[in-house]
Amino acid sequence: MSNGCDWSPDGRTFYYIDTFASSVDAFDFDPSLGVIGNHRTLVTIAANEGLADGMTVDTEGCLWVAHLGLGEVRRYSPSGVLLARVNVPTPVVTNCTFGGPNGAVLLITSATLRLPDVLLPRLGLTVEMAESAAKAVEAGGLFMCRPGCFGKPATSFAG
Repeated sequence: MSNGCDWSPDGRTFYYIDTFASSVDAFDFDPSLGVIGNHRTLVTIAANEGLADGMTVDTEGCLWVAHLGLGEVRRYSPSGVLLARVNVPTPVVTNCTFGGPNGAVLLITSATLRLPDVLLPRLGLTVEMAESAAKAVEAGGLFMCRPGCFGKPATSFAG
């Protein structure tokens, strides 16, 4: 299930999240041919670490990945090393992006979604926990923090 995708600041690496494969993958991009290749997995998400959902890339080339079901956004180096975590007061974290002056604010979205029962064991949640999370005051909120790094400008679509 394709969810997050973004480009490195130099536009030469394409990052892709496959939620149900529990991975964040990278591909080299050849702009002269317009093709991707050299597929590799950068991050494998363990069963107790939620599901990789949306993501963004900062100006340093690090990936920020929303971990649905865990209530975290994690920062990974371009080689896949975990560098930082931002905790959010609701487990259904869906995406993140940078905004504000100079792209200094990390914006994190969440949902009021009642996670399907089939996903609960993978996330370590009970039915009661999933129902409580969907109804929590924080569910569906937009959260902001200043992580000390900056977002890159949006990638333009050439087509």
